[in-house]
Amino acid sequence: MSSLSLNQYLNEMEDFLQHGNGEKTAEYLSIQHPHAVNSRIYNSNPESSIRRIFEPPWDDLVFYHIKCLLEISKGNYTEAYKHHFVLVQYPSKNFSF
Repeated sequence: MSSLSLNQYLNEMEDFLQHGNGEKTAEYLSIQHPHAVNSRIYNSNPESSIRRIFEPPWDDLVFYHIKCLLEISKGNYTEAYKHHFVLVQYPSKNFSF
């Protein structure tokens, strides 16, 4: 797991979503999962890769998760919290249940 590149991570996430694997999707959106400490998925501009693979609303959800991980890796916990806050609220504001 720790050797995944950003694109590999994004492709696996997309595969989980395509196959309705909510459990794996949730794991890949967790900051407690091993990928969260994988510096290979931190990219200063992940947005273009994310937008190329995901459609709304998943593109934003994945984007905020990656940005949160990036800020945690830099020790910018206030910024990480801001991204995580948006991430946690996102489903209730953007998905119909």
